[in-house]
Order: sequence, then structure tokens, then C-alpha cells
Amino acid sequence: MPNWCLNSVVFSGTPDKIKLVLNLFQEMQQKEIKEKSGQLPDFVEHDEYNSKFIFGIEMDQEVEGVFFDEAASIRFDTKWSPIVPTIVQIADHFMVGFEYDYQEVGHQVYGKAVYSNKVLTEINLDHSDFEQFTYNEKSGDYTFNGVQFDSESEILEMLLEKKRLKNRSMTKGALMEMCFTKEQLRKIDPSLPIDLPVYHSEDSHYHVMDYNNSVFGILIDMRGLPQFKENKDL
Repeated sequence: MPNWCLNSVVFSGTPDKIKLVLNLFQEMQQKEIKEKSGQLPDFVEHDEYNSKFIFGIEMDQEVEGVFFDEAASIRFDTKWSPIVPTIVQIADHFMVGFEYDYQEVGHQVYGKAVYSNKVLTEINLDHSDFEQFTYNEKSGDYTFNGVQFDSESEILEMLLEKKRLKNRSMTKGALMEMCFTKEQLRKIDPSLPIDLPVYHSEDSHYHVMDYNNSVFGILIDMRGLPQFKENKDL
């Protein structure tokens, strides 16, 4: 039996292209139910082990922050690993872009791929990242940087975002934005005065903004240079 990799892809493009993508996955979904086997589009090459096949397709066209007809969220399973080259072939075929999240934590597979204007950017965690936290058998929680977490998903998200920001700072250097809950912010930096709408740190060069009662944003100056001093500049 294979280990199943969980995949989530948000395709983005013009309404007519997104409709074609949805039609394709709907057809594969129906064929899987009928044939009881994994599926691939006819224009994608199959391998001898069927390792690229798509299983358990679920679809949702309601994507937060995007017009309903310009994006489509597709979830599916694959055997052992993600299928980034296959998703690129599908995107090229319909001339769309995508954001692709995948994970098979049992084999330390966790990453994200973004495809826009035929440029693929992929970042994933490796063995050294997974060694940064431990599972506590007695309490059933996880320890990361001396802090307890109920699940590893929060930790993995933070590690991936940290790696993404580090890679971005090494190449371009820019202001990047991340969103965390108040709970996560306390775990990241217990000293943050998160009751304030904006906080500037001279040492670590970040700014915290209160978006609403529960979600904050952090602007990080990847060049290490303080950029903002007052709320109006944010």
C-alpha cells in the first residue's frame, strides 16, 4: 500500500480557462468513481508505476480573495509524493497559473509550488527542518523552540514560511507580509506588545498590524533596514 500525499492546488486564470480546468477535473472525478482507479488527463504522459495518477478529487470554486470565476481549488491524493511536473503540464495546456501545496509528513514531504507566467517557484522542507521539532509521546503535543504546539501543522507552516522568506531575502530583498493569529504571535515572540495596533522592532525589523480582533500581519524588512516609524506609513 502506498503512503498518500495530500495535494491542494488553486488554479488561477481567465474565467473561460478556469471553466476548462474544472471540466477536466470533473471528468476525471467521474471516471475515477466509475473505473475505481486513479486518473490523468490524456495529454499527460503516464509512467509504468502509475505513480503520477490522481485520486480522490474534490473541487471548490470559492477561493478567498479571488473572483469566483477566476480561480478554482482542487484537492486530491497521489501516491508517495507530489506531482508538480504533471500540474505544470495541466497549467500549460490551459494557459493558467497555480499555487500548489502538498504534504506527506510520514516521509517528511511538505512544500509549496507557485507557477506564474510559465515560471515555477518551489520550496519545500527537508530532513533538517523536521529535526527542529519533537513529538512528545506522553502529552501528545509537539515542541518547537521550547514552545508546545497541539499539532505539527502550525510548526510546518512556520518553517516553510521562514524558508520562503529567507530565500526571498537572499535573491531580491523586499518587504514581505505574513499573517498569524494572536496565539501564534505569542509563541513566535512572547515579548510582543500585541495589544498595540502597530509595533516596530529595531532589532528584528518587523512591524505588527492588527487586522481585526484575531489576525495580525507582520511586515518584515528583508533588507534589515527599518522602513517605517509611524502608523500612517503602513
